[in-house]
Formats: sequence, structure tokens, C-alpha cells
Amino acid sequence: GNGKAAITGAFVLTGKEVNPVIKALRQSGIAVTALHSHMLEEQPRLFFMHFWANDDATKLAKGLRAALDQTNSAKEK
Repeated sequence: GNGKAAITGAFVLTGKEVNPVIKALRQSGIAVTALHSHMLEEQPRLFFMHFWANDDATKLAKGLRAALDQTNSAKEK
């Protein structure tokens, strides 16, 4: 309520994406709650980053967009 939202979720990232995504999330007040790998020998190496926050909904949406922009995710045209 009152423009606030709670978010939680996870990104699946390559090693090169991990630090830029952490930085973007933290700059927006979104906490990284876990970073780990599920597999042993996958290529490329993948990392699972979990996050959580409770703050202004617009601020959080912009923070998630900034984090997504640090990934190699396909963007709609």
C-alpha cells in the first residue's frame, strides 16, 4: 500500500553479469540474499542470484530494469 511494494526473485547469470547486476540492485536498495550455482559442469557457468526488497514500487521497478540492463537478456523491440 501507499505506493510501496515487496519484491523477491532470482536472476540466472553468467559470471560476467554477476558483479554489474549486484551493483545495479544494491544502488536501488534491493538486497542480494543469495548467490550460488546449482550445477557442476555446465557451460557457460551459471549463477543464481536471489534478491528481496520492500520499498517504493516505482523505485524497485526502475532498479530491476537497471539490473536487467546489465544482462544479455533479449530486449523486445
